[in-house]
Amino acid sequence: MTSASLGGAVNPGLCIPNVGDIRLPISAEDAKAITQSCHPSPFGKGTETLVDESVRKSWQLDANQFALQNPHWQIQVEGFVKKAVTGLGLTANGQEVKAELYKLLIYQEGAFFLPHQDSEKADGMFGTLAICLPSEHEGGDVIASHRGDQLRFRTAPSSKFGFSWAAWYADITHEVKPVISGYRVVLIYNLIHRPSAALLEFHGSRTEKITRLLESWARVAEMDTMQYLGGWDDSIDDTCPPALVYVLEHEYTSAELGFSRLKGVDQDRFAELRDACQRAGFDIFLANIEKTDTGGVEEDYGGYYYGHPSGDTHTIIDLVESRLELSHVVDSEGIVVGNNVPFPEDMLIQKDIFDRDPDDEEFEDFTGNEGASTTHFYHESGALIIPKRFSLLFKIQQLKNGECDTERILEDCHSAVSKQPNDMLAKERLLQVYRAITPVKRPYDSSRREQGRAMQVALELSDLELFCRSMEWLDNESFSSHTDKIAQAISQNGFNAIRSSLDKVFRGTMYPLHISLSSRLHMLSSLAKEYHSLCEQQGKEQLREVSTWLDITFNDIICHIRSSESDGHALANAISECPIPGSLSRVMPILEKRLDHAAFIIAFITSAHGNSLTGSSNKGEADAVLKALLLKLLEHFKFGQAACSYPNRGAHGWIFYRDRLGVPSRISLSLVMKLIQFANSTDYDTTGIFTALTEYFLTVKETEKKSAFHDFLFPIADGICADIDTTQRSPTGSERQFITQMLLQYLNHYVKEAPPPPPPDWGERMKIRCTCTECGRLRRFVNDTSKKTQDFALVAKTRKHLEEQLDKTYYTTTTIKQGTPHKLRVDKTRALLVTDVAAWGMRAQYANTLLHELSKNRSLKEMLGNQYDSIFAHRNLVVPDNLPAIPGPSSTNAQCAVQRTVPAKRPRGH
Repeated sequence: MTSASLGGAVNPGLCIPNVGDIRLPISAEDAKAITQSCHPSPFGKGTETLVDESVRKSWQLDANQFALQNPHWQIQVEGFVKKAVTGLGLTANGQEVKAELYKLLIYQEGAFFLPHQDSEKADGMFGTLAICLPSEHEGGDVIASHRGDQLRFRTAPSSKFGFSWAAWYADITHEVKPVISGYRVVLIYNLIHRPSAALLEFHGSRTEKITRLLESWARVAEMDTMQYLGGWDDSIDDTCPPALVYVLEHEYTSAELGFSRLKGVDQDRFAELRDACQRAGFDIFLANIEKTDTGGVEEDYGGYYYGHPSGDTHTIIDLVESRLELSHVVDSEGIVVGNNVPFPEDMLIQKDIFDRDPDDEEFEDFTGNEGASTTHFYHESGALIIPKRFSLLFKIQQLKNGECDTERILEDCHSAVSKQPNDMLAKERLLQVYRAITPVKRPYDSSRREQGRAMQVALELSDLELFCRSMEWLDNESFSSHTDKIAQAISQNGFNAIRSSLDKVFRGTMYPLHISLSSRLHMLSSLAKEYHSLCEQQGKEQLREVSTWLDITFNDIICHIRSSESDGHALANAISECPIPGSLSRVMPILEKRLDHAAFIIAFITSAHGNSLTGSSNKGEADAVLKALLLKLLEHFKFGQAACSYPNRGAHGWIFYRDRLGVPSRISLSLVMKLIQFANSTDYDTTGIFTALTEYFLTVKETEKKSAFHDFLFPIADGICADIDTTQRSPTGSERQFITQMLLQYLNHYVKEAPPPPPPDWGERMKIRCTCTECGRLRRFVNDTSKKTQDFALVAKTRKHLEEQLDKTYYTTTTIKQGTPHKLRVDKTRALLVTDVAAWGMRAQYANTLLHELSKNRSLKEMLGNQYDSIFAHRNLVVPDNLPAIPGPSSTNAQCAVQRTVPAKRPRGH
């Protein structure tokens, strides 16, 4: 800060609307009148603008709310600016800095402003100019502090008749002490660099010393070309750092940060450093630096212990995380070349730079089981210097942080290697980039695509660590495309060198939710084939440890399989592709432990059989193993209750089966049909399958018969007949017996005999004539053939009204005096004669439809033999013309035809 007092100056000609022209010195009456036109002064906190008199108490007018009418005042201000430029140590001359009027401030008795930094108000602003007008007062001193030093600007001594002014850099912490008496009136200007402002160049002895030092650093950097392949980490080599950061005296905002906008001593020092870097072949940038420390704070019985007497900052007792980064980096043209780039504290030239109070803090109070925590923020600005040999490292750090164009950098590096294939430095740079984009913990989407290329580069340059890290992040889709590289790595380095990384891939620790069983088996198969092929090409024996690992991994994958129908198909398909001999036989012990999961086992059997027919596996071995597995399954297999009925689902529906403990699980109809087809194609005795089916329809509950026959048994029967028609094979005895018994059971125990006919006057006796809402509910109950009784909760008047609608010879009513309102229970008595006949009629009509559809199979007549005619002419299918037709809710659920479980090709002319 620089300041001065003077006895006299030009009168600015201050004029305020509603007050008028203000004479100097300003009287208490005029000052009070000015205050009446002002508004409270706000202050900035982060992105917010707040008014809080506990932080700042003053009054202000914006620049557009008053006028300075004396034209000579601007000349006076320019004089102050020239002295301020000199006092602040700027090399720019007065014409390169302008003062822009910002506001007028009035501090009355008790007014103050706590320590703060000025925010940037305009592009190029670097400081503040405050001009105190003659207005008698006491107190109101301005105290500026920076790096432990303090300066005091006192306006009171000359305030009765004289002027005083002060200028300070915007990053300087300063405060206004309370005014004791009178009125302190101040004009505030923003100091702004003009675009033409430039730095001075220095070529003195100190620059030469810095240059020699940098040159020795550069020579050491060229000696070890494999340093910092992965960028700079948490620590660096003191003898040859990848980069260094020199912290400047002043702090700059992102908009201020530029080579031509440095303040005071920063201009001189940076000019020397920049000149030395140009001579020694170093890159130099300007950067804003941010450090964050996060941790717990100490608890005390009276609350939290504060580490500072003012209580402004909480002392971190238990440091959890500390992060240092270059938050904003610009080059000599002012172009932003980096953001949020982390770097180790060892790269700071000045040590202990952050051993001070933080600039800001975020405090989180005690919540639940979590103790209080706080984050301290520190801000500085500095120069980043990097040897040309390490120029790529800055981009590497950005790549690791996801702040750079990965594809463009890789393209440039690959191009350099293509042009000079023997240039080891070009290859090393390419290796550096791949190490940066192949993360240890989490991959970025853009980097996953490059893992295969990274593996190839790592092989060429013998970087096994990068190879393994890249391989670990291959997903299931790309792994099989790069098994040639993995096989080559095994051949070059031995299997144990990469075994740990392979285990991570196949055990799903990298992508635990994304690699399925079938994908892992396919990956294992691809690797085994590629390695076997490479050994044959090289004329080498396969390593025993590779074969052992393949066996162990195969068993580990199978043991972790789930037990759904889709997993059964996936397992069978994966095993058919697996080159490990005897894979089908080896999986049997695992499958035998899961016989309770019939859908899984049947899906595996049918898919494995299908694969054997296409030559994917040995058919003889497959048939023997699968038949043995089916035999074990059927020892305890039983069909249970049918699932909920889904109209027109047919072959896409499912039913329940019961395991050996009686626990129901579901299985698709198509899978049951595939099981029957498998048994027939392998000459397996299907008696066990049809015994389970027959036991099911003989024991199914009355309430489940409709769903059992319509949604399951008829589609199965139709599928069997369609399969016989398509393959033109002969039906088995088990199939004949199953279909015949099923149809007879259906007709005799589901359709049943026709009940006695109702009286001739049933229509009048059952009619509900009223059209009110409650009678509508009653009418629906009367017409519903599935219901025999129903309760109606109604008030007494409505209950009586409903009773009047009913013929008591057909219905019985009872009042249930429990709850409010009471209930009227209606029981069908003689009305059941009508609803039973109507329900039977619907069953019989639908049975005729089903049998008609089933008879379209040519093989049905052969299946039923001499019982064909008696079944189709069954007395329970004869529906009289005078059948009561009461539409009920259940009539809308009937299917129109048997839904096939398998597609059937019918011979022409059938």
